[in-house]
Amino acid sequence: VALAIAGMLCSNRTLKSLFLYSERIVDGTSTSDKGTNAIAESLLENRTLEDLRMYGLNASNVSFERFAEALRVNTTLTCFGISGLGMSHDNSLFMSYDDVLCLSKALARNRTLRKLILCSNGISSGGAEAFPVALRENSTLEVLELFGNHIYNAGTTAIADALVENRSLTTLDVGHN
Repeated sequence: VALAIAGMLCSNRTLKSLFLYSERIVDGTSTSDKGTNAIAESLLENRTLEDLRMYGLNASNVSFERFAEALRVNTTLTCFGISGLGMSHDNSLFMSYDDVLCLSKALARNRTLRKLILCSNGISSGGAEAFPVALRENSTLEVLELFGNHIYNAGTTAIADALVENRSLTTLDVGHN
């Protein structure tokens, strides 16, 4: 199903919002990971989608580099959410520091995204320490939702320190961390 959705996003010129909320769409197999990654690739071409939220997909090998590239070049997406993806294939925390850093670097250049949702992805304090890269440079992000990860004092402190320089963020959700 995710591969079909990705194909549709490459050619559709009317869809503004897409919400994927089901393990049935991406079930953690390599084919499903290909579908999730294909959705990221489709964002390189799509110029109408403004809101993409994917929840509870349980994909184990999502390429955050592909989503980061999409955030670097896509100029229509104003809300992006990828949450509740579960654990990686080796049962480690799902989003590593490198994953978060990759997205943060892309976000630092992005000038259209207003809302980023990365809830319940197992982001650690170390991973959260990558967010200041984006928060210091991005001037359009207004909402950052990091609810339900594993961000403790060091990560929250790093984010708070970056907010001293940030003038656009109006909502930060770090509850249940």
